[in-house]
Amino acid sequence: MALGAVRLSPCVSFVPSEPMAAIGQVLSCSAREELTLKVRRAHGVALTLSFGLLLSAGICVVPSAMAPAAGLSSIVPPAPPERLLTEAEAVAQAQETGEPTVVDTLTTPTQIVRAVPETGLVAEISPGPVRVHQSDGWHEVDASLEPDGAGRLAPVTAPAEFTITADGTGPLAELAGPSGEQIALSWPAEYGDLPVPRVDGNLATFAGVWGGQVDLVVGASVAGFQTYLVLHDRAAAELPQVADFHFDITASGVDIADDGEGGLEATNGTGEVVFASSDPEQWDAGDVAEASGSAAKSSAAEPDLASAETDPPTAEEIRRLVERPDGARSAAMTMTLESESTATEGEAQSGQTAAELHVRSDKSMLLAEETQFPAVLDPNLTRADLGAEWGMYWSTGEHWYGDVALGRAGYDGWSSGPKKARSFYKFDIESLQGTEIQEATFLHMQFHSPEHTCNTTGAGIEVWTVEAFDSGTRWPGPAKVGYQSTNYKARGHEDYCSTNYENEWDVKKGLASDLSNGYDRMRLGMFAKDETNEYSWRKYGASDGAYPKLLVTYNRAPNVPTGRFTGNTSTDDAVLYNSKYYVRVRQPVLLATTTDPDGNQVQQRFVVRNSSGEIVVDRRNAFHPSDPPTQSGITLTENLPDGTYSWWVYGIDSYGFQGPASSWLTMVIDNVKPDPPVIEAPKVGSYGQGVTISMDSPSSDVLHYNYGFLTSATPISKRLDPLSEKLTVTRTGHMGPDWITATASDIAGNPSVPKQLRFKVMGASTSHQWHLDGNGNDEAPSEQQPTTLALSGSPTWVGGHDRDYDPVGSGSQTWAVGDKALALNGTSQYAKSSGENANAVNPDKGFALSAWVKLDPAAVDTGAFTVASLSLPDTSAKKVALEYRSQGWQFAVRTGSGSTNKWESVNGPTGSIGRYAGKWVHLVGVYEKDPSQLRLYIDGIEAATPFAVQAAADESPTIDQPSTETLMPVWVGAGAASTPDAYFKGVIDEVRAYSGPLDPTGAFLVSREVRNTP
Repeated sequence: MALGAVRLSPCVSFVPSEPMAAIGQVLSCSAREELTLKVRRAHGVALTLSFGLLLSAGICVVPSAMAPAAGLSSIVPPAPPERLLTEAEAVAQAQETGEPTVVDTLTTPTQIVRAVPETGLVAEISPGPVRVHQSDGWHEVDASLEPDGAGRLAPVTAPAEFTITADGTGPLAELAGPSGEQIALSWPAEYGDLPVPRVDGNLATFAGVWGGQVDLVVGASVAGFQTYLVLHDRAAAELPQVADFHFDITASGVDIADDGEGGLEATNGTGEVVFASSDPEQWDAGDVAEASGSAAKSSAAEPDLASAETDPPTAEEIRRLVERPDGARSAAMTMTLESESTATEGEAQSGQTAAELHVRSDKSMLLAEETQFPAVLDPNLTRADLGAEWGMYWSTGEHWYGDVALGRAGYDGWSSGPKKARSFYKFDIESLQGTEIQEATFLHMQFHSPEHTCNTTGAGIEVWTVEAFDSGTRWPGPAKVGYQSTNYKARGHEDYCSTNYENEWDVKKGLASDLSNGYDRMRLGMFAKDETNEYSWRKYGASDGAYPKLLVTYNRAPNVPTGRFTGNTSTDDAVLYNSKYYVRVRQPVLLATTTDPDGNQVQQRFVVRNSSGEIVVDRRNAFHPSDPPTQSGITLTENLPDGTYSWWVYGIDSYGFQGPASSWLTMVIDNVKPDPPVIEAPKVGSYGQGVTISMDSPSSDVLHYNYGFLTSATPISKRLDPLSEKLTVTRTGHMGPDWITATASDIAGNPSVPKQLRFKVMGASTSHQWHLDGNGNDEAPSEQQPTTLALSGSPTWVGGHDRDYDPVGSGSQTWAVGDKALALNGTSQYAKSSGENANAVNPDKGFALSAWVKLDPAAVDTGAFTVASLSLPDTSAKKVALEYRSQGWQFAVRTGSGSTNKWESVNGPTGSIGRYAGKWVHLVGVYEKDPSQLRLYIDGIEAATPFAVQAAADESPTIDQPSTETLMPVWVGAGAASTPDAYFKGVIDEVRAYSGPLDPTGAFLVSREVRNTP
């Protein structure tokens, strides 16, 4: 190639609107001027499209999610891999195999994390995507073009989905937006047809456009594509199209407009920017012209260049040109969007926008005497505010901001245009929040230094953390924040040295500072230590594995231990009392659960100190897996004396990192038994009224009394509050000889020796007994004052139950022939206790009523017939009733007081009254005070489950009566009331009232009693 070409290169970038790291390119627009707008994890993509003519402009598409668009093949999301290793699983596998293991769940386009044995977790972070996720997993980026099977070209592996024409027909390049938006860039028809491109790696060259003097070059990168127009010679630079050239743009789903600052923006229906641009630049051949050995290097040197024919540039020469060579002179260009006057037929369809992207070059720069050919016009189209990951700034005013590209640093005093250069990078460090940084190294591949000696030391390049930078940043670049380190490694000039070197800088302190400040990006800048020393000039790569990267070895310390356990054994827990844990052994067990966020194995350090603060135990257990969480610990071998101690624990992972300690936990060792309890109880108690028993101990730290009756194998435990308080219990439900066995236990659980006390429970005595043998005399064999029943309504006397008793079924009345009973008419006849002892029964203390009854066959089936009832002495208000009601026998009491009182009853089986009419039936109604319940016996057999009555509190009577000492009169044959009701129709005999509840045996025996046996 006779070098006289100027290069015009517009650049279009496509980037997802979700955050995604800027992609490192194999080929970038305007020496990597394109901007990666956002950072996106997981399956996000970024593409960059650049136009060329030695002019380059960029349009950026910002999708929130990839979606197929018209004219593009459907984008199929990758299938999830069968197995994704978590941090914990990767660490375990690495420790088991001894080989580094990738943490699949942390892999993103810009990051890969490996669990490395004996090292820890190592994250490799790139400023832009270097891998792409596909259905079969992650793949390193490869921007080489190949046929896509649909008549177009596409990169082998790239985060972005885009295509380039493979035969010169159709859109030059096309890509889709996040929600069906589409943009297509086309070669205008008036410029003639495009030839079939020559494909060389990632470059597709459409040779000989504009009359054969210009090559249209489309370069694919991992971020997208760039298009360049390469002018072969000065004659090409004189073409009228160079001054004002354009591309046809067809877009759908967006509105495109000037942004008011020399660029463009395209927004969707919600106002979100999908496509954007920034101001363009142009540059000449610089060192490419010098390195070519051409005799014609400038316009002035070769005045006849316009008429001279030159060879077309080779693929290697084109590649060097589009990478913006050193020494290149540059100038700004302008770019505008104009409506198409004659859109290509079929391009602008319904719902689409068609326009022309016009780029106007600086013709004076192109034709200047010092301009080196070929020259490049590079209008850059980017979004400056959406998070680019790379910036480079030269003291001559040139600037780049966008996708990661070639880096320059130091003072270039070797080219025709001396300059200083600084390069800056951003790294996504969000995933490192909450970690402990062991090492952090910034690495960049150096492929040029001025020395003719290889692998030597030279002028130093410093790395600093820096302030924010964006598309508006210019020389001298962002301000320095924190110095990190200096690298003095010099590769040597590539003409003499063939090996590139990966330079390293220690950036641990800067990363730790950024993380502590909560930053999600680490910004690093490269500066020459001496920017006046021409030997400080360095070039760094951004392709073929030479991407800059941040290598971080990190660890997350074990978590604060949880589930702490203090015990006498591993299964016998300590007693927690007033925030202290009490044990009764002098070698307790201490346990805790310590997990590690990285899945490392952990051990635990247990420290015990006495009440004086002296450490008496300091031990570690063995390493063990932290996942799944497992409680583990130590059993003390030290024989600690009784006293108060405190202990804490923390975890240590397999790399030696110590986690935060737990709080101190107070432990009391008490190995002394308390004194036995003192037990008191009456020697004799009454059934149904409960036997009150008290327990007390002279020891001051008794927390429980444990006791049982008779030979109970399951003792009852009662907790005391406050400690050592006197405990009172009531023994119920038993009759006859009885005893209690009790022990006192202190807080630690030490039991006293047992103590035993014997007592006896007696059955209820008959307080009143009316045989009703022709009179209402009370013939009870008790010390209580007798009470006579006064008859009302002139009832009659008939043969009683004992007279009718016929045990052998002979039919003859030979048993108690003189026995009588009270016959009642069911309408007006009844009997009631009278005289000075009329108030005969106190129901609240527990009692029973019994009687033999025989309903009249003429009694109504649905009637209510009272056998016996109790009432208040002054108002005759009924409070207790043993009766037939609702087709069954029942025993009912009225509980509560005032507006809250109510009837509660225990009810026998229901059915036709014919079951009982004309037959003798023995009834017993029982109220037990403790527990508070009602019982009903029919013919000596309990007729229903005991009915629980809500006991009153605070010594109030349970049954509705003025006090617990109230005595009530007895009514027989009618419901107590000022006007009696529920009169009994039939015969009643042997009515009894008991001073306490009858037990089941007593109820059975009384139903079998017969007087006057022959």
